[in-house]
Amino acid sequence: MKPLWNYKDIFDLEFFFHKDSTMRNGSLVQRDRDIFLRHIEPTLATTATGQNSGRLLHLWLEHRRRTEFGARGSLSPGALFIEAHRTLRLVILVAGLFFGSMIGLGFFNYAGTTPVNIFSFLVFFIFTQVLVLVALLLSAGLRSLLRHRRISPPLAIRLMADLVIRTILWGHRNLLGRMWADSRDSLAASLGLLKSAQRIYGSLFFWPLFALLQMLAIAMNTGLLAATLFRILTSDIAFGWQSTVQFSAQALHRLVALISLPWSWCCPENTGYPSLAAIEGSRIILKDGISALATSDLVSWWPFLVLCLLVYGLLPRIILYAAALIIQRRCLNRLSFRHPPCLNLLQRMQTPTVSTQAAPEPGPPAAEPVSETVAADEMPAQSMRDRRMVVLIPEDLAPAFAAAEPLRLLDQHGFSHGGTIRFMENYDKDREVLNDLRQRDWTGDGGILILMESWMPPLIAFLSFLGEIRQAIGPNVPILIELLGRPDTAAATPVIPEGDWLVWTRKISALGDPFLDIAPVHHRPATGSLSPAPSPASTSATGTDDT
Repeated sequence: MKPLWNYKDIFDLEFFFHKDSTMRNGSLVQRDRDIFLRHIEPTLATTATGQNSGRLLHLWLEHRRRTEFGARGSLSPGALFIEAHRTLRLVILVAGLFFGSMIGLGFFNYAGTTPVNIFSFLVFFIFTQVLVLVALLLSAGLRSLLRHRRISPPLAIRLMADLVIRTILWGHRNLLGRMWADSRDSLAASLGLLKSAQRIYGSLFFWPLFALLQMLAIAMNTGLLAATLFRILTSDIAFGWQSTVQFSAQALHRLVALISLPWSWCCPENTGYPSLAAIEGSRIILKDGISALATSDLVSWWPFLVLCLLVYGLLPRIILYAAALIIQRRCLNRLSFRHPPCLNLLQRMQTPTVSTQAAPEPGPPAAEPVSETVAADEMPAQSMRDRRMVVLIPEDLAPAFAAAEPLRLLDQHGFSHGGTIRFMENYDKDREVLNDLRQRDWTGDGGILILMESWMPPLIAFLSFLGEIRQAIGPNVPILIELLGRPDTAAATPVIPEGDWLVWTRKISALGDPFLDIAPVHHRPATGSLSPAPSPASTSATGTDDT
């Protein structure tokens, strides 16, 4: 089955996500809900709740692409990637054919005095390719066998790895020591984004590169094969064998027969490879020259060499190229789209807009834009309600929360309540929290919502505890951090300074966890009733942070 998604779609999706990251969340909610109601829902055969999330995202992407690039006639980033990939593929084909043919013509530059040594041909053009293929297959097999095992490497490898790590850390400290704090955080965030993309898409972007390398090998083998046949057809080339090591013609015949096993059923001896008599007759002895050698023996090698190039050079590369395309398609079919930007987009599309005012009186339909008003005391039927979120509240913030506040926060996000747990009380309590999380079932679309003060920068102990939570619940379970604004009785809505938001965003991005995100800014709870005023003592770490 043809995948719904391709590389063009993935590049465009990430482009739009990056573009939307600079916009206010209120504008995103209105825009995406309008796109869903006007352009997606009317095209669905069933309700949105019965649709695959990948299909809904793809319909949204198609509309954004038509809106952003269709009217202007310009190319999207995904289209530019496809064009660049096609150009690179053409360059690789031409370069491979050229270099392969030049190498072949240079190797068979025969002057008529010394026959071409078949050992040189086998070593340069066959055995090297076979060794590369064997190493590739062994590495793939070992990765598959040892994927879920931890085997200690040999002492020499551990010592070398320790030396390399210490050198990298030394350079890392010296480099970061010359950078401002903002620059260090930006660099760490950029590296974290690269790590995050690798965790989201896995080996998806490895296979196009692997396929291009196989295409280069196919082109070079084709050029070499064409040059070999050209020299054979247009020149009187003699083939022989010689070596300082004195081994018998019988041993060489056994080796040749073993190499010829793949085609011996259709091209037997004297056709697909030389006979023992021909091998004996093509042996080159330096002091005797080639005048005493029979022409039939000297030309009996070329079918064997051509078939070696076909079977051990060209055919494996074609198979690997086809395998890369098949695995690439399977990776595209297995895309889950469960990382936070996709889940947030699905939520914005499928969650009706909530207003604290009563619904307006019926009137004539307006042309711009489609919007909804839902009474505050009515809870709409939302398809995102099946995302059960466990709320984690720091121990020092818990007294400021009424029992219904976590439920209200979850309702604002369109989530259902999966329980409330206090943490950051002390080390033993946090171990109990981790054990509780480890024993829960995270197979659905549920996750964790963590409440934190925005004015408190994320300390190392908290970031470390996030890593322990990730190990407890699994690599793909969403974790959402809800930042609470600083209490301000003069403000009706909480205020989170841009500097605090930037510090949290960079620190969380530096972790490289694609399923860890910060809640959109428009979902802030009323700080006056939720978050206690910061005291001098609250600026220091509590609970787990004391360690």
